[in-house]
Amino acid sequence: MQAVRLATGVEADRLTLDFGRDLAVGATSIPVDPRDRMLVDYAGPGGTFPQLPVVDLLTGKVAMEAIRDRIVFVGGTAAGIYDLRVTPTSPILPGVEKHANVAANILGRQFLRRPDWVELVEAAGILFWPLFLAWLLPRLRPLVSLASVLLCWGAFFAAVHLTFRAGLWLPLVYPSLAMGLTFVGITVHQLLTEERQRLWIKRAFQRFVSPEVVERLVENPAALQFGGEVRSLTVLFSDIRDFTGYTERHPPQEVVQILREYLTRMVDQVIIHQGTLDKFIGDAVMAIFGAPVPLPDHAERACRAALAMIAELDTLQARWTAEGREPFRIGIGINSGDMVVGNLGSEQLFDYTVVGDGVNLGARLESLNKEYQTKVPIIISESTYEAAKEHLEVRRLGEVIVKGKTRPVVVYELQGLKSPQGVSP
Repeated sequence: MQAVRLATGVEADRLTLDFGRDLAVGATSIPVDPRDRMLVDYAGPGGTFPQLPVVDLLTGKVAMEAIRDRIVFVGGTAAGIYDLRVTPTSPILPGVEKHANVAANILGRQFLRRPDWVELVEAAGILFWPLFLAWLLPRLRPLVSLASVLLCWGAFFAAVHLTFRAGLWLPLVYPSLAMGLTFVGITVHQLLTEERQRLWIKRAFQRFVSPEVVERLVENPAALQFGGEVRSLTVLFSDIRDFTGYTERHPPQEVVQILREYLTRMVDQVIIHQGTLDKFIGDAVMAIFGAPVPLPDHAERACRAALAMIAELDTLQARWTAEGREPFRIGIGINSGDMVVGNLGSEQLFDYTVVGDGVNLGARLESLNKEYQTKVPIIISESTYEAAKEHLEVRRLGEVIVKGKTRPVVVYELQGLKSPQGVSP
């Protein structure tokens, strides 16, 4: 300080200190902190200021003109004298060069300030960034979240840098740590939540749909949110004829064994054709085609699944007959149209199902097989026929008024496929 005073010609009585506020050297006011310390704005790393060995000056190797009209600080730079400092710009800075930086700050009136209110800004930053990121990041995908955090940090860093160049030191480290730790915490939480969601979806659907459908649901879990939506679907109902009488004629253990084998084969065909098992209703099977994953050819797939179910039953019946067991017949009803599908269960119990008038019609069509004594016990509605008629061999049964309907409905017996080609299961 004395070196600067002498170099600028300031009288000694004009060197004053206002404790905790500033130190005045003539007309130059140097801001200090509550402990009367000055923040140093370092010009650069070690060696930024010229250094000359004293011996070179004394021996004339360096002319005295090199230091004329300059402020010269004399000090040691060797490591052994322990006058080395760690600074933001250099891990090893001679103490004498630190003095040179202080003098340069005073002469150039280039000061760093850290007012008392900066601590409030730091606390606000530590509080604001976690709250803001906690609100923002869960709404974004992981890569977008990372990009958003980097963008926020870049903007914050730029603001701190600009204010620093203007002489105001704002905190960078703790708000940055708050941002980074918040990002890591939210990302880990999202990963754990998504993994739990993946496991839940797989456990909930792996027995009812194909693995491909499960993976698509895992990728788009929004399709399983509570509530329903109107979609174009096909519903399939199958039921065992006179199952009550069958159970009366056979021991319970045999009925259970036969029913399990039968239902397993039927569900396999539903899943193979990308359908979703909605539920078992006693010995009846209810399946959906076109949900939860949309299928543009859901009507055709349901018809193919029904024919495959009849073929599987024929195979089972041949074996049961050979084993001396009594076979049984089934009836299948298929209807297509707009239906309400979604998670329609309670808050306590998840139930992905389909409801609506179209569902009721599908169930009614299944029971019509008894009346028409269809050779191939599959009855489809006109809407199903129109949606897949290019692939189906049918017999028009006529118009019927089913229970719950006031207007007649055109129904068809599904007899087979027009060609072996078509969609792949």
